[in-house]
Amino acid sequence: MNLKQVCRSHFMVGAVLFALSVLLLVQASCLTPDRVSGSLVRIYAGDSMGTGFLIDKAGYAVTSYHIVSGSNSVSVVMKSGEQYSGKIVCRDEGRDFAVIRMDGVSAELPSLTAGDSDRLQSGEQVVVASYQQDKASPDLVTTVMSNQSKLDGVSCLQLGGSVTIGRYGAPVLNKSGEVVGMVKWDSGDATQVGLAVAVNEFSDKIGEAVCSDCSELSISGLAPQSVADTSAIIMWQTTKPSSGIVEWGPSGSYANRTDTTDGTGRSHAVVLKGLKPGTVYQYRVIAVDPCGNEIISDGQDLTTLAAVPQSGALSIINVTVSEISSSGATVSWVTNKPSNSVIFYGTTEDSKTAMRTDSNNVYEHKIRFEGLTPETRYYVTVQSVTEKGEVAESAAKPFKALSTSPLCCRLACRMPDFVFKDMNGNDFTQDDLAGRKVCMTFTKTTCSICMGQAVYLNDIYLSWPKGDILFMCVANHEKPADVIEWMKKYGLIVPVYLDVEGELVDYCHLRTIPSTLCINEKGIVVYSREGPFGSRKEFEETLKNVKWE
Repeated sequence: MNLKQVCRSHFMVGAVLFALSVLLLVQASCLTPDRVSGSLVRIYAGDSMGTGFLIDKAGYAVTSYHIVSGSNSVSVVMKSGEQYSGKIVCRDEGRDFAVIRMDGVSAELPSLTAGDSDRLQSGEQVVVASYQQDKASPDLVTTVMSNQSKLDGVSCLQLGGSVTIGRYGAPVLNKSGEVVGMVKWDSGDATQVGLAVAVNEFSDKIGEAVCSDCSELSISGLAPQSVADTSAIIMWQTTKPSSGIVEWGPSGSYANRTDTTDGTGRSHAVVLKGLKPGTVYQYRVIAVDPCGNEIISDGQDLTTLAAVPQSGALSIINVTVSEISSSGATVSWVTNKPSNSVIFYGTTEDSKTAMRTDSNNVYEHKIRFEGLTPETRYYVTVQSVTEKGEVAESAAKPFKALSTSPLCCRLACRMPDFVFKDMNGNDFTQDDLAGRKVCMTFTKTTCSICMGQAVYLNDIYLSWPKGDILFMCVANHEKPADVIEWMKKYGLIVPVYLDVEGELVDYCHLRTIPSTLCINEKGIVVYSREGPFGSRKEFEETLKNVKWE
């Protein structure tokens, strides 16, 4: 055997082993070619071409920022050849990603889900799924994640093999078929090292971008809190992150404006100062989302308290916890005498291990504290003392730190607050879901397809292991009498709840009834489907395969 034959033999063996490693990884995982390739798209922006991948069945795709930089609109081409125009709704040059909304999507599209790049181990096999410029079908190429390190402050995966142009924007998949990174570039030298941005760098940002783009800006819960003689706190919520200004003045005018609030949150609070005791004021909120959309609330009134008397025993009133985030909260309160105060907070009502002090000897008090654990219930107590040594202590005030997930009804989002009615007229809220796996199907009594979904849900509820999943059939825009008659007609035993005004469906912008959501114990949406299941079996198999973690 000559040298050429030896080289050819080694090359053929290497090629066979390479192909076999791809096949074994694909067969041993969720990486079915149809599932992956159906979720891949070609992205064209001017003279640039790259790969992208779908992350939402409504038609949202992710690709590399540098492919679309300088473009506001792009072309997105599916494996089937279907072409959509796309609008860039979010871009981040530092993390090298962009989110694209595909216009004109009329049916559900396949999509990929995000994994956890922090769990990758050096030497672990991964698959890069991409389009090459000269090929009609996508490639699934196995490689190794050799290292994970920071590049310009961004966590990147180091991959074996060089990166060709068409592979930019390609998802890097783990053995479960989850996205753990997105191809960024190669080293450009003889080492042929490919780099991918770790998915944990951008998955939250993608969820926020989709939620922000797909929902209309609206204001709810606008109300005054902690109204005192010379001040009041105005609080409200918005359906997506936005900045806000409160305009206010004596009844009949909006002569004053507050400073603009931070534009990153959905819960807002502004303090009005310099008010006169015993006076009627009117106020309204102007909210603006990151896209520049503006909404103005209706005007509301508040009446300040009469001047606080400085007599009697020291007392603490209007203890309010506001501006709650995943890591912090603000506590405000009023005392009837100038005083200094200490707040205690912890996870039990008698916790006094963590404290913050307020030493201003004033009537109106406010303290911001950080270091909370997301999704944890806390209690806060205020203790005030005057210069003469009078002491007063408030009752423990409960509150819960928010989740780090964005607020919406799409995958990886935290479910928004809601209030349903059960069939006995009792309130049923998001707090009642805490610590439970939930399957929630939205339906209507006047919808013939919905009847079939309700029957499927009822049958699954009766056969499913008790206590494992909370099954909820939510009747949308319905009167209790109509729902009771409907339940009797079809023999429904599954728990039915009333969204009388259809608020959650409207908030979630569910375009199809029936729709089904699965929510895990932490209140995060882990499965979302708009439209009916074709059979009970399909419904049941879907539930069995939901990834609740």
